[in-house]
Amino acid sequence: MAHEAILIIDDHPANVKLARLLLMNAGYDVRTAGDSMEALEILRSFSPRLILMDIQLPGMDGLQLTRRLKDDPTRCDSIIVALTAYAMRGDEERAKAAGCDGYMCKPINTRTFVDQIRSYLEKSSEQPGAAIPECGDPNDLLRELRNGFLVEGVEASRRYVENDCHEGIEAMRRVVHHWAGMGGTLGYPEITKRARELDNLLEASYGQWQPGVLQGFAEIRELFARGIRDADEPAVPLDMVENLTSKQVGLIGFSDSEAARVRAAFDQVHATARDLGALSQGLGMEAMRAHDLIILNTCTEEGIRCWESVVAQPLLEKPVLLISSRTALLDSKLALLDHAVDFIIAPWDSEELLCRARRMIGQRPKPLPAAVERNSKPLVVIADDDPIIHSLLVPMLIKLGVDTFSVHDGQETLDAVRKLSPDVLVLDIGMPRMSGMSVLREIRKVQGNRTLQILMFSVRQQQNDIGMAFAYGANDYAVKPFDPEDVTVRVMRLVRHLAASLSHGS
Repeated sequence: MAHEAILIIDDHPANVKLARLLLMNAGYDVRTAGDSMEALEILRSFSPRLILMDIQLPGMDGLQLTRRLKDDPTRCDSIIVALTAYAMRGDEERAKAAGCDGYMCKPINTRTFVDQIRSYLEKSSEQPGAAIPECGDPNDLLRELRNGFLVEGVEASRRYVENDCHEGIEAMRRVVHHWAGMGGTLGYPEITKRARELDNLLEASYGQWQPGVLQGFAEIRELFARGIRDADEPAVPLDMVENLTSKQVGLIGFSDSEAARVRAAFDQVHATARDLGALSQGLGMEAMRAHDLIILNTCTEEGIRCWESVVAQPLLEKPVLLISSRTALLDSKLALLDHAVDFIIAPWDSEELLCRARRMIGQRPKPLPAAVERNSKPLVVIADDDPIIHSLLVPMLIKLGVDTFSVHDGQETLDAVRKLSPDVLVLDIGMPRMSGMSVLREIRKVQGNRTLQILMFSVRQQQNDIGMAFAYGANDYAVKPFDPEDVTVRVMRLVRHLAASLSHGS
């Protein structure tokens, strides 16, 4: 079944990127579309065996598009699997009624996703009416989603109350529908219940505005705020709150909505984030000196112009956290990172933003040489017991001129480091035979191994372990489920740091 064609239709870039990488590495021919119109244009010249269809699409939604495709004799044989993050009651029945052959829930599970897709393809060939396989366990991503869901809910509900709900009712219903579905999925059933009540009020408001709508948004805002304050497992660890309390954060290159999202995130830890405007319009270093950290967004043209102004300064005194697109980082061969202490690849997550910011407070940028020559290819050892991790990272690193070596448990990792003397080690905290933390401690005990650059893998439940890992000598970390391109850029940055340090030493 290798090389079979698959079309992913989804307007969420992170979902598309992960699904595409998983399927391409499994040998499938994958195309992607962000909405129904783009999908129809692609389908003029592309005949997918399976279509992964997001139900909630802008414009023509996924179920409307499914009906249209199933009514087309040239497309009716394509397998259409509905994909939704909302998990509303009756969605599966509506998907089947529209003609979908299967139904899956976001977030996808990287360990089972390809097998699920393969199962649809195989069962369609053998048993057209076969039962739909259950979607994988989403727990790995729930922690990552909760924080963003609560912060964005507080911000959106506040906006509706303060603006007297002057946005279009259809737009508000779409947001409330999202709250209703995701609230229960993420462990906030009260938000789901209140959102459904709000949805009923908004539906009745098409004829005449209902006076209870404003009060409803005020009440649901309090539920979002309570979720942030009183969650069984706090969205933000206590040590992070203590580290960031009263800090001043300057924002450069953000749109109004993104700046509001950043402010909401830092409000949780009692820090203040302010928009500094545009350096390209005359903002100087004096405006930056009053802040403990600068977060600069280079995903926009204005942000790139601002970054050029920043790097032109002879003495950059404040740590800079760079938010950038994958294309900008990879096309520039990481030159954007030379003056940044750390970076995040968009789309960013609020919890990860705070984690990175916490580590950076008090650090100063250390510019690298413009170019460092190597006599041979760098070697990266990847230590993880999940084969999908290797299938994602190895091809990407090889394309960037890196040799790789894969190991799958702690003891194999120590043996590989001793025998191969790699430049970078990608090390999972949780591994069989010997934990990643024990491996890290053993490596740093060995004389001469201080130069090895080590990137630790963790999951959200292990955030406290990340602090311990840095204490033992880790150089960077990435959180599972991860963006493969983010990890690739982090690995290549560590390669550059090692080459620079060796160059200075010589």
